[in-house]
Amino acid sequence: MNIFKNKKKYDFKKKKLILHLKFKVIMLNKVILIGNLGKDPEIKAFDNGNKIAQFSLATNETYKDREGNRQKQTEWHNIVFKASNLVTLAEKSLKKGDALYIEGKIKRREYEKDGIKRSVTEIIADSVRFLPKSAVNSTSEDKDTLSHDELDEDNFIDTDIFNA
Repeated sequence: MNIFKNKKKYDFKKKKLILHLKFKVIMLNKVILIGNLGKDPEIKAFDNGNKIAQFSLATNETYKDREGNRQKQTEWHNIVFKASNLVTLAEKSLKKGDALYIEGKIKRREYEKDGIKRSVTEIIADSVRFLPKSAVNSTSEDKDTLSHDELDEDNFIDTDIFNA
């Protein structure tokens, strides 16, 4: 698929050939997170029989500050499983501290609680894989840390992908 449509135009005043690029708009809402569960999943059941699973996932970033000291920054993400197979997985298998690889999309929703309007940003997961704890918990100087290139099929604990 060619995303560019080229258009040539000659500018007589500047005596230059101008190439105009016109882009087709391509949009994607895709998130990939690797982190640890911050708490056991909370399962919510609805009147219509549907269930969702919600939990927090921590991702860590390590960097050196200006003085050369190693700093660690943790980001917390709200994860939601809506697909029944993912909810079942959360109910039976997930617990605080588990290392996961999650793919999904970002969704922002607004709600009202106690008369106050609130908003929350969530990751709606559509795929999840278990990871060895060493893939997430180790620092970059540890021997058993997996680099991005090493994070392949052989290093996943469970070779099945749980898709929505």
